[in-house]
Amino acid sequence: MKSRCTAPFHFAAALAACSTLAACGSDDLADSYGAIAEADAAVSDDEKRADLESDGYELEAIEQLPALGAPEESVVDPQDVPDEVMTELREQIIDKAIVGADNRAIVRNSRVTPFKAVVQVLAQWKKGEAGIPCTGTMVAGDAVLTAAHCLYNSTRTANGFPYSVSVVPGLYPKSPLPASGVQYNTPFGVGYAKKLFVPDRFKSTDQDAWSRIPFDYAVIRLKAAIPNAGTRSFGVLEDLLSAPAVLDGYHEDKQDCLQMYESKDRVRKVLADGSFNHFTDLKPGASGGGIVGSGAWSNTIFGVQSSHIDEGNRYNIASTITESKYRSIKSWVTRVL
Repeated sequence: MKSRCTAPFHFAAALAACSTLAACGSDDLADSYGAIAEADAAVSDDEKRADLESDGYELEAIEQLPALGAPEESVVDPQDVPDEVMTELREQIIDKAIVGADNRAIVRNSRVTPFKAVVQVLAQWKKGEAGIPCTGTMVAGDAVLTAAHCLYNSTRTANGFPYSVSVVPGLYPKSPLPASGVQYNTPFGVGYAKKLFVPDRFKSTDQDAWSRIPFDYAVIRLKAAIPNAGTRSFGVLEDLLSAPAVLDGYHEDKQDCLQMYESKDRVRKVLADGSFNHFTDLKPGASGGGIVGSGAWSNTIFGVQSSHIDEGNRYNIASTITESKYRSIKSWVTRVL
């Protein structure tokens, strides 16, 4: 039996046992991950270097906590998805266990590990507007990993970036709930964005929503660290197919994005473009949430929730953290600003 790689690949050097795909999983898995690696390699060195050397977009770090607005859905038109991919995804939905009862469980205390590393990202696209919520994860005291579409939208502003971005670790609703204004508690304080790092390939205007998914990841660097919030690692999970998939985040239909919930499934399909399909239950607001696994991977992010394909059934798609994405994220997180 071949050994299986279960240790996180994060800031520490990769384990020697995981130095090759052949040593870390089945032949089928090697084929699946090999397809991702091939797609990863297809991104030119110039494009990879552009992300690594990007200075990011600097905000004014406005310290004003916005009211909570309604989240937006990130939906992909099935017509934009390659036919062979849609065929594979439809095969997954045949398993009726996937589309059973809602399995989201309330996180009753978001102020403890590991949940205190999960943040609500509030993008205020124009001055005076409510903050549009997404989910993100603290990966350093002053850095949050989230989805690129939560921070960049060329239809909203001239340059595609918001007016301000706030992050709230461990957010939970006030009690009693105010009828208006700020309706949530900030147990660890609030972080205000200083710089936003978004992949150039995501910002490209010649791509449809489907083509952007592999690049739907981003990093928020904060004006100051939030010392008492937790952090999670991020890494490249080579044993991806059928791996447990756990998503902690905020959902529109659960207390209007004011209460954290956890949902679980597994990786159903590894897609060659650098993304994967899963069926964790989620709604708008959970975009940008870091997907972790179990065991050694229970606190390490291997994917970022991106979008869903809506064809009657919802096919949830996350951006896989591949080795080149890992390098970009690490560069953005560790850079001296």
